[in-house]
Amino acid sequence: MRQYKDKCVKFDECNAPLCPMDTESIEHGTWFPEEEICTLQAVNQEAWIRRQRKYARRAKEGCYTHKMLCHNTTIGRGTSGVLPENLLEDGVEKWFNRHPVIKEMTEEERIILRDRFSKAMGRSNNDSA
Repeated sequence: MRQYKDKCVKFDECNAPLCPMDTESIEHGTWFPEEEICTLQAVNQEAWIRRQRKYARRAKEGCYTHKMLCHNTTIGRGTSGVLPENLLEDGVEKWFNRHPVIKEMTEEERIILRDRFSKAMGRSNNDSA
């Protein structure tokens, strides 16, 4: 990883196992929720790094690959990764099967949902008055 020393200002003090500037760690690395997360401001808003922070707060056990962190799924309390001994088997595939992708809403669906929520809030406010 020495080649990234010039590109990353936090290289010397960073211990993050998945480095956004290190393709080797992205392709072959794993990350556990108790391990460090990249704090470089330039990449801090990457979707997979935001999910990594959520997993750090909520996940209970197991490790995650970059591909798993890029997977847009619900991250709840008790979410777990893959046990390290299952990484080489079909553990990652099973993890993807248990964690479906969150459906993206269209703008029209968002407007409908927002209107429905507003109406529900309006009714509950009128009922309590």
